[in-house]
Amino acid sequence: MALRDRWSPGRHPAHRSSLRWLIARAPAWIAVCGLLAVVVLSATCASVALIWTSSSMDFEAATAIRLFFTVGAAIMGVMDFPAEPANFYHAVIAFICAILSVLLPALVLGIVLVRIFTVRIFKWRATISLIRGSEVDDETHRLIKNDRQMIIAVRWYKIPRQLVISNLLAEAFLNYRTVSRVDGSVVHRTERLRVLGPPDQPTYGRTFPRVWTGMPLTLWIPVDAEMDAGRLVEIQGRGLRGVSSPGLLVRLTGKTVGFTTDIIDEKWYSTEHDVQLGRFAPVHPAVESRKDVIAANWRGWEHFGEPARYAVFGYGSLAHPNTIRQLCGAVERDKNFFIAELSDWRRSWTVCTDNTDRSRSVAYFEPDSDNRIDGQILFLNLVREKASSVRGVVLLVQSDALAYLDDREGNYDRVDVTSSVDLSGVADELKPDVVWAYVGKESAVRQANRGIVRRSAVIWRPYLDRLSDAFAQHDNLLETFQREPLPPDVRVVDLDRRKRDQPADPYADAPR
Repeated sequence: MALRDRWSPGRHPAHRSSLRWLIARAPAWIAVCGLLAVVVLSATCASVALIWTSSSMDFEAATAIRLFFTVGAAIMGVMDFPAEPANFYHAVIAFICAILSVLLPALVLGIVLVRIFTVRIFKWRATISLIRGSEVDDETHRLIKNDRQMIIAVRWYKIPRQLVISNLLAEAFLNYRTVSRVDGSVVHRTERLRVLGPPDQPTYGRTFPRVWTGMPLTLWIPVDAEMDAGRLVEIQGRGLRGVSSPGLLVRLTGKTVGFTTDIIDEKWYSTEHDVQLGRFAPVHPAVESRKDVIAANWRGWEHFGEPARYAVFGYGSLAHPNTIRQLCGAVERDKNFFIAELSDWRRSWTVCTDNTDRSRSVAYFEPDSDNRIDGQILFLNLVREKASSVRGVVLLVQSDALAYLDDREGNYDRVDVTSSVDLSGVADELKPDVVWAYVGKESAVRQANRGIVRRSAVIWRPYLDRLSDAFAQHDNLLETFQREPLPPDVRVVDLDRRKRDQPADPYADAPR
């Protein structure tokens, strides 16, 4: 995929409309030529003024040239201007030379310091991302035991194209303040955090052997705790309640190739205010785009600091207008939801709630009785199958809606199906970065198939009616669904659904 649009010169988000940024990013030859022009112009003007206004000397060509260089040297602070006593014009010119001899070196030094200290080596995201284990990249996913565990993600990339960095070590620390039990004084504490990385690297740091210009790098930090109302309350066993100013410090150390000098950079994030729920907006450092990334006028990745735009592919009850309104705030086709096709997947009745499991909080009973049925309640699922396809609804959702759906769809895993969804009919400004689909857990699929074979599985009639009502609201979806056969020897029955022995209607469509 090609690079996104680059920022126009001087519009980097870190220094928008900033003179400091313009000076820092200007090529060196422009700054040198500008300084030389100022020196030459000042010397010329002063020399002409001296020649024109002086009344006590007879000027010849050699005298004018000598005065030209004399004034130039005085302006650069090399020597004092040889003013004649009691000559008003000489006194004025000497004063001007004295002022310029101070300002020009300060200007040169200021530009040098700005170029050294303003242009940072790394561009950091302004926030950290809090995601579930199922959302990390493929390499890191192999290190995660539970897809539902929370992971902190920190991302950055290198800016200077002339600088080559090797063996970049990324470390994470938890900083906070607490009150001493001994004397009540404020104590600053720092604890090193474990990170996810290759098995052959230490768990308290991740090393990147080579850092390419523009290549986004990510540090994954396991939280080992669930969120509470969308907030981080614990990180790797350290509770954040009762402490003040909790923050995450990420430190980078490495060496430059050729110069063999050490490089160190740090970024501090507040765990209260700098946390974003959800993935990063993707960038695409494709090999064919390297010539753009290393170009002198490259200003960085657009949308690098923004969260990803999410969508969910609804192939069942999520396609119902009431559910769309509940998740998206309104039902506006081609604005917050779209009809789309998912390739290489097919729909099947292979997920179930096992009603024989007495530990579950949700159970199904025969109507108007306390007789709990001994069987499995089937629901729709997606199964990978080449050359097959499913038409459904793509819903644009916020990250908090995903957290709600993750809790609601307990029998399903959230799977990235972006590459399989046809989004050609979606406008670019609305096109999501990531499309998720809820696919049945292996345990739920195994129980469903066992129930179908044993003929103990049933379909709950209100769920089937909900599906028919949902698909009837969208073009041709109901006809497609009706052509798909139900599992053989599976009955459609009326049941009472209860949660902790209380009636529970999942289709009440009450606000979350």
